[in-house]
Amino acid sequence: MISLGIDGGGTNLRFTVNKNGIVYSDRIKKGINITAADENEIEKLVSEMYSLTGNTDFVTGSFSGAGSKERKNIIFKILKKYYKNSDITEILRQYFINHPQSIDKYTFLQNSAFTHWVKEKCSKMC
Repeated sequence: MISLGIDGGGTNLRFTVNKNGIVYSDRIKKGINITAADENEIEKLVSEMYSLTGNTDFVTGSFSGAGSKERKNIIFKILKKYYKNSDITEILRQYFINHPQSIDKYTFLQNSAFTHWVKEKCSKMC
């Protein structure tokens, strides 16, 4: 199984790939705030990320500005274009920043790269 965890922040696009326990993290030094960028800009970033990650089985992400249904649909559509065969689950950043203790309750995320990243960050911040 290959999981991709994405932290789509306003200043950087960070991502972690967990391939059967082997973890690789990287970042693109450009933000992906969905409220401030148009679809073409977002797609360029996702395309660049895809060129670094390749195909995955699961994609989980937190994206700056994905608070409305319309903006969530934009990121889902673009992710699905590149990660065609992946099971894509989007998670809003704010929920986990406010409720880091609830991460373990989401069993579908237990082995995801995003959970690995969030747990590492929350152990330092929370």
